[in-house]
Amino acid sequence: MKSEDGNPFCKELRDVFNTLSEGKINITSAQKLRNSLPSRYDETFKIPGQQHGVHEFLGVLIQEFARNSEANQKAIESVMELVMDETVACVKCNDISRTKEDKCLDLQLHLTRQRQTLQGMIDNVLKSEEYVDVECERCDTRVSKIRKLNVSTTPKILTLMFKRYVRVRSVILNRE
Repeated sequence: MKSEDGNPFCKELRDVFNTLSEGKINITSAQKLRNSLPSRYDETFKIPGQQHGVHEFLGVLIQEFARNSEANQKAIESVMELVMDETVACVKCNDISRTKEDKCLDLQLHLTRQRQTLQGMIDNVLKSEEYVDVECERCDTRVSKIRKLNVSTTPKILTLMFKRYVRVRSVILNRE
């Protein structure tokens, strides 16, 4: 099964994206997609018995599809791209010291020991954070600043990644 550009993997994934963008449901075999990947992924995903996360596999599928052409990249962005704006503002003078736009293909949610709804986990990602005792150039003093994330563009397909682990800073203890 060769596509017009000679890449069977891209044809498979293009068919999936086209079906999804038309609002239709399409079920495809992960094995079919895996087997159509280029040979550079043989050691990563084609060895029987090896385990990989679904999110890792999805990342490779998207990367390979986008690598094939600019049209494929645009197709992915039009269906899956999430755009978030980050602002950091001084609580004293309301000066916005930083605004950053972050484009991503997934929203990473942290699982905690406390039971939470999906909405609760999303709210945790978007909640304001206070930075204490930081310099404000406009006030010329040490103040608190509030960091806020806002979703500016929602995708047609939102990919959620549930993170089970929390990264903890390592501490080196010196015994004397």
